Amino acid sequence: MDCTIGPITAGRAHLESPRSITLCAHQSLLLAQVARDAECLRLTVHGGIGRIAASFSQPGCRNWNDVTLAFAAREERPWLRLPASTSCLLEALTPLRCDMQPLPQCPASHDLISDWLLELHLVRHPVGADLRLRALLQLLVQRFGRRSGAGYHLPLALGHARLAELIGSTRSTVTRQISELRRQNLLRPGAGGGALLLAPELVEGP
Repeated sequence: MDCTIGPITAGRAHLESPRSITLCAHQSLLLAQVARDAECLRLTVHGGIGRIAASFSQPGCRNWNDVTLAFAAREERPWLRLPASTSCLLEALTPLRCDMQPLPQCPASHDLISDWLLELHLVRHPVGADLRLRALLQLLVQRFGRRSGAGYHLPLALGHARLAELIGSTRSTVTRQISELRRQNLLRPGAGGGALLLAPELVEGP
């Protein structure tokens, strides 16, 4: 799959027309490259799943410690209001095809980031890391998964460090929880490598 990004137009002309972007899995794009003069992006996903993240690191910092703000897929709300004073990026969790159109302001009162921040806040509410991890997996299946005879197929697999960031825990704790879910045969790799298969009792339980 070719990973392509259309040419970046100088000045404000790029606010008027969308650009087609194709990213390979794990490739990232700094959104400042697309929305240099805009406060909002219309992000239309044609295929794949992406992650919207923000970095609050100081300029010149060698470590890119990013925070997940939202996920993007075909069914998601297209409006993306970019937070001020942050460096935002779009990471392809699977091969991703999308159009981006910078706009002076969002026409919708609720945008993609606002919706996901509420969902992720609720995920972090349970006290135990095991319950938070279960809540996160249930949310991702609800948004991106599909039911099959063997359980629920989730077409992306996040690393343990990313799962820890999402549920407000440590990587070692997440590794232990994942190992326990696998021991109980509630979670296992799905077909195609970068996917997960979740047992119905893991998704449908409390």
